[in-house]
Amino acid sequence: MKIRNILIGGVGVMALTTACSDYLEVDAPSKYTNEFIYTSASEASTALNGVYANTLKDQTFGRYLYDDLLLNSDVDFKANSNETSQINSPVRFDCTSASGTVESVWNALYAGVESANEFIYNMENSPIYNEENTDYADLTQMVGEAKVMRAM
Repeated sequence: MKIRNILIGGVGVMALTTACSDYLEVDAPSKYTNEFIYTSASEASTALNGVYANTLKDQTFGRYLYDDLLLNSDVDFKANSNETSQINSPVRFDCTSASGTVESVWNALYAGVESANEFIYNMENSPIYNEENTDYADLTQMVGEAKVMRAM
């Protein structure tokens, strides 16, 4: 009885491993290139969402930019018992190269600028970005939004 179950299980495993060898494609599809993304307004809108996503990261407007770096007005307060310069130095006007928050915010903000620049360049050089296209107003709106995200 035990040998029969082992034999049936072994045959089942062999059948599964040999049956799926042609099913799995291991090469990544090359569908999502700039030539594909910037040939329709819907795909360009998805790319613009990626520019917006950079502003929602924890290192930018999602948390650190306002929560840790802009607490120096007369209406802001943050209680923190840890006085090490690595954690709350921007709040105490004591930014040094040891402040990891400042470096991570700086890097994330410029990653957002780079993302917006890539979107603007690729959109303005795409074949659909012309006045004859029916979606031209939407496309110019997207480029304008990316320019605002870059300026922020």
